[in-house]
Amino acid sequence: MSDQHKAPACTNCSYEFHDENNFCPRCGQKNHELRIPLKHLIEEVLEATLHLDSKSLLTLKLLLFKPGFISNEFNSGRRADYVPPIRLYVLISFVFFFLLNMLSGGHKNDAGHSGAKTKTDFSISYQGIHSNELEGFTIQQTDSLMKARKIESTGFNKYFIRQMHKIANSSSAEFSHLLIKNISYMMFLLMPVFGAWIFLFNKRQMKYYIESLIVSVHFHSFAFLTFTFLLLISLFAGLEIFLFLEFLIMPFYMLLMFKRSLQQSWILTIGKTFVIGFLYLISFFVLLLLTILISAMFI
Repeated sequence: MSDQHKAPACTNCSYEFHDENNFCPRCGQKNHELRIPLKHLIEEVLEATLHLDSKSLLTLKLLLFKPGFISNEFNSGRRADYVPPIRLYVLISFVFFFLLNMLSGGHKNDAGHSGAKTKTDFSISYQGIHSNELEGFTIQQTDSLMKARKIESTGFNKYFIRQMHKIANSSSAEFSHLLIKNISYMMFLLMPVFGAWIFLFNKRQMKYYIESLIVSVHFHSFAFLTFTFLLLISLFAGLEIFLFLEFLIMPFYMLLMFKRSLQQSWILTIGKTFVIGFLYLISFFVLLLLTILISAMFI
């Protein structure tokens, strides 16, 4: 699109451009006319930041309606017509987590602008102390409770129970913001794990691990795309419909993705989908538990 807005001469040193000049050979300034209609300026900003062009629309269309097709194209070397997998994932997941963070309250407390803090509903238990017990306590009172419960005063015990104290006395928005941010990191780590499970069961069909990783990236891109749509729907239909549709859609999509990517019989594909899907769920919940614990430790 930027080629349509080249200047005939450099506005800095008056060098007359040729068609192939993207930068001025004399002074190095970029050959780009800035005095353009607002419509074209908005189009260029969208293309530069979100990469919203025909390539993006084609990629999203195929991602939604032809599971596994783009992965096959990339693994076969036909990549020019599609958005690169990592860029696609980053864009879609950014939109989802931004929306989720906004809906969960972001950095603001749950009571709006009144200044009052709403306590988080999240709670954990350690060494017989429940985090809800620590609501309203000072650090000194928390330490006294440890002594009263005869909890050994090791460095880790004191640190973890004091973190529980922070959770009990923080607003739900503060903790949810931290948790959402850490879950976004967790999902990025989950992609290579899922790719490893795919590769482990399909070494004959996939020569290199990178092929299964591309399948994993596209799967998670689709997941966050549907998360975004369903999250918006849940605003009107409730969270239950979000969870129900997600658990209904994702296994079916995974099955169709494996069928096209692996090109095996339906029986074998269904079996691999069940096994890999089960391992994926275990990996997801283990990483989610670790993410919650880490969030609790660093709040």
